[in-house]
Order: sequence, then structure tokens, then C-alpha cells
Amino acid sequence: MSDRAPTPDGHGPWPVVGTASVVDAMEGLGVDGVLLSGALGHGRIVGRALTIEVAVESPAPEHEPPIDLWDYLDRAPRGGILVFATGGRQVPVAGGATVAAALARGLAGLVTDGGLRDIDEILEFGLPIRYGSVDPRAMRGRSRIAGCGGTLRFGPVLVAAGDVIVADGDGVVAVPADLADEVIDRAAAIERREHLWAQATRTSGSIRAGYDLVTRLHGAPHETKEAGK
Repeated sequence: MSDRAPTPDGHGPWPVVGTASVVDAMEGLGVDGVLLSGALGHGRIVGRALTIEVAVESPAPEHEPPIDLWDYLDRAPRGGILVFATGGRQVPVAGGATVAAALARGLAGLVTDGGLRDIDEILEFGLPIRYGSVDPRAMRGRSRIAGCGGTLRFGPVLVAAGDVIVADGDGVVAVPADLADEVIDRAAAIERREHLWAQATRTSGSIRAGYDLVTRLHGAPHETKEAGK
């Protein structure tokens, strides 16, 4: 595939593959990595997680601006993905200034199970994003940054800083760092065969004939090795 995701650490660059293929590859290894299904937003994302925990308090205390987050953003490596976790609560986590900082640092995207504000401005920026909701209210008095760089929880799935985030219109998936190269390679192989299957089906007019042709020449679509290798 021609699209490649920048990486700062010598691993990759990984092909920009679909979350469906990544999930298939991870399930083949017995790993669950789905963070969000059907999230709002646009763009395809592959990159290392930069983790940010958002605490929700009732009533939330007044607090100073999230200087720790600002410092974290100002040190963020190029190609990283901002990952804000709220525990599924639809509270605001970021706005236009945060996304502007992400662009300035050369980050590759932002994902959250919470809300964003300044959404029109953010969409104009063009940074790939996936999010749970839109909320015009500020974080102040409603939520606060509880930590940066730690391990986050999205339901049963844990996300550590440095794990690989893959996101598209289907949702958001986290791949453990130690499995990233293997999973992305498997996913790219799966995706290639899926595309060949779709092309063969359109040409032949038969989903079965398309499947049989691709399987004979390249291996079954969900296998991760080329036929004859």
C-alpha cells in the first residue's frame, strides 16, 4: 500500500490499513483491541498513542489551565496520536487550541471516547480525528486532566503510551506495542486479499467465483501468508 504512517522510533512506517483488517489480525492472535465502534470524525489514522486520562468529578473543582497537558503536547513526538480517555463519559476533553498544538507538533491524529468543542474550527484544520460527541462547554468546572503518559482503560481494553492506534470510519483500535509490527503486517495481507476478492467478484459477477479465484492464486482472504510461501 502506498500510504504510510510516520513513526519516530524505527518501527514501521506502517501501512495505513483498515480497522476491520486489524481486528481480524488481532482476533487471530486472541487479542481484543477495539476502543470505539462507529466513532464520529474523519480521516484514517495509524500512529503511536500519546495517552491522556481525563477525570470527571461531580461537582468538579475549579482548577488552573491544564499546564501538564500543555507540557506533554509541547514534547510530543512527530507522528503520535493524542488519546483522551474519559471512561465513556461525554464530557469535553479538547478544543481548537489543542488541535492547533497537535498540528504544530506534526501529530497524526486525535481520538477520544469523550467530547470535542470548537468542532467547526477543528474540521477546518484537517487533522484526522475520532470522537464520541460534540460539546460547546469548556472543561473548566466539569472535567480535568488527571495524567499524561500513563495506561488508559477503554472498557476491557488497556492502552499504554506507545501502543499503536488505528482508526477509520469503522472505529478505533489499539494494538499493543510488542505486537504492532506483526499485527499490521497480518492486517495488510488480509486487506490486500479482501481488495482482490472484491475486484474479482465485480469482474466475475459472483462472490463465490471471486473468492475461489483469489484463494487459488493468493490464499484465502483471511490468511496472512501468500499462496506458495
